[in-house]
This record gives sequence, C-alpha cells and structure tokens, in this order.
Amino acid sequence: MSLDKKVFVLRERCHLDYFLRWIAENWERQSLAGKPIAITASETKRSMEANALMWVILTAWSKQVEWPINGRMGLLTPDEWKDILTAAFLGEMGRVAPGLTGGMVLLGCRTRDFSGTTMREFITFLFSESDAREVNIDRPREREEYRGRPAA
Repeated sequence: MSLDKKVFVLRERCHLDYFLRWIAENWERQSLAGKPIAITASETKRSMEANALMWVILTAWSKQVEWPINGRMGLLTPDEWKDILTAAFLGEMGRVAPGLTGGMVLLGCRTRDFSGTTMREFITFLFSESDAREVNIDRPREREEYRGRPAA
C-alpha cells in the first residue's frame, strides 16, 4: 500500500494525539513493506490574511509613492514595490540580468516561501517603512497588531 502525502498542522494537543495515532497505525505496515515513513517538521507558511494585508500595503505604495523609473519619477505597480521592498527587507542588493532584447531586469526576491514568522516580520517592516515615508495605510487594527514587533 502506498501512502499519499499527509500534512499535519499541530496547533493543539488533540492534533498531536491524532498525528501520533496515525503514525502508530501506519508505521509498521509501511516499514514491513520496505517503505518507511519520512517526516519533515517545519513552521507553517504565511497565512492568507497576512498575504492579503501585504497586498493592501503594496497597493498603497503603488498609489502614493513616486520612484525613479528610467530616469523619471513615476508610480510603480504593487508587484514592482514587492520586489523593491522584499529586497530591502532581506538586506539584499538584488540581482540584475540583461533582458533578452536589451535593458536590465531585476531578478526579484520571493515571499511565497516565507514562514509565518518571517511574513510577520516583513509586514512589520512594511508598516515601519510606510511610516517613515508617510504612506497612508488605513488599517489601524492590523497596524496595532504589528506595532513594536521586530522588523528584521
């Protein structure tokens, strides 16, 4: 018998109990079949709420902050701000590559693999940078939730 990939999120004791029961019920059968069970533990990924809040903040930047683009001041898209702010948060200069037909392309940093903790730190960083640059983020409840947390 082959096992499908299983993901267990252990938030409460009852989740741990279920996980241990599942291991007990499946380990011996798999082991005897020469197919031991591999277990990988990791922090959960960012939440959908945190992801949505990130896009609210990036959209505010895209509407309020002009930035030099090809030598002229202009507005950037939320995706472009995500590249710039993620690189700043990670302390990276970013990588630049020549485009296929000329020009330069910034190779962006990715947030999709941020853990819940790293995403929280990133949002705290975004609020801090927004305050420093006077970007209005009309989310008082979320702002208070992230206030005073370490940014990086």
